[in-house]
Amino acid sequence: MRAVVVPHPSASGGVRGGSVALIDDAGVPVGDIWECRDLAATVTELESSRSPRWVWTSTATVYPELLRAGVRVQRCHDLATTAAILNTRDGIPPDPVEEPVDERPGLFDAAPGVGIATVIERFAEQRRRTATDRRLDLLVAAESAGTLAAAEMGFDGLPFSVDAHRALLERTLGRRPLGYEQPTRIAEVIEEIQTVFGRPVNPASHVEVLDAFRREGIELTSTRKHVLRELDHPAVPLLLRHRDLSKLYSTNGWSWLDTWVHDNRFRPVYVPGAVVSGRWASRGGGALQIPKALRSSVVADPGHTFVIADAGQLEPRISPPCREIPAWSRLRAVTTCTPRWRQQRSGEIARKRRSRCSVCSTARPPVILVRC
Repeated sequence: MRAVVVPHPSASGGVRGGSVALIDDAGVPVGDIWECRDLAATVTELESSRSPRWVWTSTATVYPELLRAGVRVQRCHDLATTAAILNTRDGIPPDPVEEPVDERPGLFDAAPGVGIATVIERFAEQRRRTATDRRLDLLVAAESAGTLAAAEMGFDGLPFSVDAHRALLERTLGRRPLGYEQPTRIAEVIEEIQTVFGRPVNPASHVEVLDAFRREGIELTSTRKHVLRELDHPAVPLLLRHRDLSKLYSTNGWSWLDTWVHDNRFRPVYVPGAVVSGRWASRGGGALQIPKALRSSVVADPGHTFVIADAGQLEPRISPPCREIPAWSRLRAVTTCTPRWRQQRSGEIARKRRSRCSVCSTARPPVILVRC
């Protein structure tokens, strides 16, 4: 059983209604469409009594409102995500992705309204395109589940100490600047850089830095970190220091803290399947990989602790059971590594990657994203 839900525009009283209809797996309505005055209460009752797979236009625009009302669901069919998958498979340019909704007030109301009849029609059309392909149907279900996880992760947030991060910023950058002022530490580094070069130089300007070195008799084509580190010049450590401080200030400074951290929770917006490989993306600064400088601010709640594991720790635990699956064995047969692989990789990348698999000790093949 599936349940189609379309929220109504926000009411002045703050309680949102909606349109709900039960449909079968083919998208044929079962019974009448009914209008409810309290959508959250209706979803809660149906989730408890029938546990349907919810069908809606986009998890990113519908589910956050339910989460704020204390409602969670187990399964859904995300029309926007499914359309992107089907269009990509058929070589059709995907529709513009709807922006996920974060926890800042008012953004949910900006979601465009769609009638429930249109939603049912879109679902029925998608089912006609996937019903005969079990693996594609499973992929759609898995990706839709990912949208639920993304919304819940953003809603719950990551434990993050505001006080610890403010202390880090003040210790590293100085007091919080007013208006368009530069933080004290950044201003001091800029002054030192200009003293070394003997003239005004904006270290944030690629062109000005290259020109400053050219006046010193040093020709550079880039100001990348690995290029600067090869130079024996007193300005190099200052330029690298300025880069690190500026990145902290612009990416995870006080403005970032005010925008993305509330009630000691870092609440980014996760976007499943946002890149062509199927990987997730995010908005919020370091949401998928917390920058090293910020990790001291990630503090577990009282009575809790973090379990930290990287891919090197997870891979040996996931691969053995997967080897019992026939499809996995066939995949390994296809992706067995050959000496040509190392020749196809640049020297820099090859040095960074482990040369052998930590599980089977065979030469490591290129990374392949497999979805069943």
